[in-house]
Amino acid sequence: MAVISIWNYPPVVITKEKALRDNDQLKFNDTIDNNPITRWARNRLGIIQMNKWILSDENQALATRIKLALSSDEELPDVLFILDKDIPELLSVLLESGKVIDLEEAFNTYAPTRIKEAYKKKIPRY
Repeated sequence: MAVISIWNYPPVVITKEKALRDNDQLKFNDTIDNNPITRWARNRLGIIQMNKWILSDENQALATRIKLALSSDEELPDVLFILDKDIPELLSVLLESGKVIDLEEAFNTYAPTRIKEAYKKKIPRY
């Protein structure tokens, strides 16, 4: 599959997790690895997303999987999509592990003003 990027750089591969939810519905022969979102990221941004973990969204499966990975010193995916309900429990565990970092300093330094203003309006602080 060719990567058609608007940038003149090689594609970047990131790993992520995918917690399958009951309402996840794909159409037109799309898959969790090849769908409008993954194609857009690949073609417009040059980002190839690889699912490191695929699991159910039931019974806090993602939170449990993260804790197991941390306790066994397993490498985490590059990106974790953590739901609001799990943030209070997992944030301190992740930061204490030293395997993730707080991006607040980088965000404050490099994010465009428009993005900063949007986050101030919509994102709760933990």
